[in-house]
Amino acid sequence: MNITSGLKSPLIEANRILVIGCPGSGKSTLATRLSRALDLDYISMDRDFYWQPGWRKRPRDEIDRRIARAVAEQRWIMDGTGLSSFHLRLPRADAVIWLRLPRYACLYGVISRAFHYFGRNRPELPSGCPERLSLHALSYIWNFERDAAPLIEAALRDHRLVNSTVIIRSRKAASRFAAPGFLGACPRSARLARGSCMIDQKVDLPPRQQITDLEQAAEHIRTARRILVMGCSGGGKSTLSLKIAKRFGLSYISLDRDVFWLPGWVVRARAEQRNIIASRIVEERWIMDGTNPSSLDIRLPRTDFVVWVRMPRLLCIWGAISRWAKWIGRTRPEMAPGCIEKIDLEFLRFIWTFEEKFAPRLVAGIAEHGPDVPVLQLEPFLVSLQHSVGSSGVGWSAGRRVS
Repeated sequence: MNITSGLKSPLIEANRILVIGCPGSGKSTLATRLSRALDLDYISMDRDFYWQPGWRKRPRDEIDRRIARAVAEQRWIMDGTGLSSFHLRLPRADAVIWLRLPRYACLYGVISRAFHYFGRNRPELPSGCPERLSLHALSYIWNFERDAAPLIEAALRDHRLVNSTVIIRSRKAASRFAAPGFLGACPRSARLARGSCMIDQKVDLPPRQQITDLEQAAEHIRTARRILVMGCSGGGKSTLSLKIAKRFGLSYISLDRDVFWLPGWVVRARAEQRNIIASRIVEERWIMDGTNPSSLDIRLPRTDFVVWVRMPRLLCIWGAISRWAKWIGRTRPEMAPGCIEKIDLEFLRFIWTFEEKFAPRLVAGIAEHGPDVPVLQLEPFLVSLQHSVGSSGVGWSAGRRVS
C-alpha cells in the first residue's frame, strides 16, 4: 500500500476527465467546481447528449455522434456515467473520478435535490426538463453497486484506467477534493489502493476475494472448519464469533483471553503469544476472534474463511463505550481473568484511526498470507438479516450489526 503526496498524477496533468457515479452522488457539483479549478470545459451528458425538452431522449445514434464530437476536443471534464458510451469516452479520458458513495447517501442526494428543484430545471439539464423523481430511479440507485459497479470496474480495467481512477467515498471528501489548492497539495488521506487513488476511502480487498453474496457467505460459514473473525474493537467481533461457534459447534478462541493478556492487563511475551496461537490453529475446528495483523502469517494459512466486521468508527466507539458501561467493574467472558473492563483515550484513538492505520495492514496481510481465502466484509447497511444455510434449512442470524 502506497501513500501519494499529491494528485499530480493522474489529475493535475489531465486534459480530459470523466466524473462518474450513482445518481445523487454529487457528480455535477464536483464536475462544475473542478471545471473552474482546472480550467476545463464542462460537459453534462444529461444536458448535452441525452435529453431534449419534455424529457424526450435523443436517438442512440445521435447521442453517439454528439459524444464522439465532444470527446475529440482537447480539454474537458464530462459529468455522467453512461455505461453504454464507455467505448467512446474511456479511450479519450486521461483520468476518471468515481464518486462511489453509499447508496443511502445517494438516495438522500436525489430526494433532497428533488425538493430543492421541485418544478424547476437543474442547471445540468436542458430547458424544459423540470426535476422529477421516480420509483425506477430509486430502484436503480438501490441496486447500483450490485448491477452497475462491476461493469464500471471491468471497463476501467479493459481500458487500462485503473491507475488513473480516483475513487471518492463521501461528500465531505468530495467537497475537500474540489476545494481551492487541494489538487496541488493532496493530504495524507489520499491513498493508493489497487492502483486507484482513494480519498477518505477504506482500502479494499481484490474483488475476486470478497464474498458479496450473503447466501454464499452463509454456505461458507456452514461448511468452514476454521474461521477467522477480525475487525476494529467495538464492532461486534466477539458477539458474532460466539453466535457462530454455538450454532456450528466450533471451538471459540479469543485472542484477548487466550493469547494476549495475563491477569491485571499484563501483555504476554510476543514469542509466547505466537506459540499459543501455533498450538491452537492445528486443531481441526475453531473460530478465532481477534485482529492482530502481526500474527496473520501463522493464522491465515490454516483459515478456511475470514469474516471482517467492518463497522464505521462512530459505531465502534459507541460499541466500546456501551460495552464498558455494561461490564464496568467486571471482566467480560471473552477477556482474560483479572482484566477488569476499562476504556481510555488511547483506546478510543485506536478505534478512531483503525481504518487509516490498521486496515491497510490487514489488507496487505491477507494478500500475502491468505490470497485465496474468501473474505466476507460485514457492514451496517443491511441489518438483522436471517439466512438459510444448507438444505436442512438451518437459519443463521448474525445480529443487528451485521450486513
